[in-house]
Amino acid sequence: MKKRTILIITIIIFLFIGTIVFTTAWREKKALPIDMGISWFAGQGEFDSYIFPAQEEWIEIEPQYRDDILQIPENILEEMSTLGLAETCLNYPMFVNMVFYDSLELGFEKIKNRFNGLQELFMRADVADILVPIFISMDLNKLYQYDEYPTLKFHYVCIMLYQESVITILTDEQRNELIKAISEKRKLINSSYDDQFSLYNLEILEQRIK
Repeated sequence: MKKRTILIITIIIFLFIGTIVFTTAWREKKALPIDMGISWFAGQGEFDSYIFPAQEEWIEIEPQYRDDILQIPENILEEMSTLGLAETCLNYPMFVNMVFYDSLELGFEKIKNRFNGLQELFMRADVADILVPIFISMDLNKLYQYDEYPTLKFHYVCIMLYQESVITILTDEQRNELIKAISEKRKLINSSYDDQFSLYNLEILEQRIK
């Protein structure tokens, strides 16, 4: 009981200090030392993406408390641009937990329900305006070369795009752009990455936008 109490107090202190540090940098609009980990995406160079605590700071925490450590502080979440929020979600370290469920789509729903960043992203009115360019600019060559989990990250982006809250607000122009990008990515996968990238969620995305 005493050990559990100490752990809870430690987590509370960590969250409190982390919120102060990030909020201060946010208010002063400092260029935070961000390594986006998504060199395959031609981002806009904004500095309002949230920096998750380093893995060594939460990996030893009991699994049931990790979600609390990795939440975005509410005062920061409300001020983030949709682009910064999308970049943050792409860097969410627990996205890999998608593989522990019967399907990746179900796994995505589980992590979305546990991460406030994803929940906020899909409530934004301009979510499609951000996610469509991210998908189109996704360079599979760079993704495979630089990302730690390229295959899973590819599925993750596809699933993000075919969420109902995104599909229903796509313009005809965005749908046509996506269909063209899907065709190009399929050709590249079939010619060069047949063993590395599965077409499964890419094809689901294609079906849902038509």
